[in-house]
Amino acid sequence: MGVLRTYPLQQVFDCFFEDFSVKAGSAISVARNASANFTRYARQSPSAINNESFCVFTLTPGNYTFTLLYGASASGGVATVRINGFVVATIDTYASTTNLALAQVFFYSVMNNRPHTLSIAIASKNAASTGYDFWLTRVSAKLA
Repeated sequence: MGVLRTYPLQQVFDCFFEDFSVKAGSAISVARNASANFTRYARQSPSAINNESFCVFTLTPGNYTFTLLYGASASGGVATVRINGFVVATIDTYASTTNLALAQVFFYSVMNNRPHTLSIAIASKNAASTGYDFWLTRVSAKLA
């Protein structure tokens, strides 16, 4: 008779831009930026207010530190990040020069083993911005 083994549920995850799906608005397009060490990122194109994309994840219950890697530009919008409908971060991605190496850290407590939805919606834009872009590289989480 074999030994009964148990395996922990996931306590860390990475959700790359390829793992996101469109919830509202235009299609996701992928780009690679030569001036930023060929960093790959995705955005909904054309950019527009109320564009929204999402990914689904499952984690072991506990307190997590999330890190969202994104880019900022002169056409950057203001994004609202939600997990299961609750706002966990608001990010203004306007910058006078392009920067694809930015990070936003936020915290979230996972209460159950069910699938959770992380969504990113373009809520508005900075007055100086020329558009509603949100350049996403990846979202990761680890047990705190």
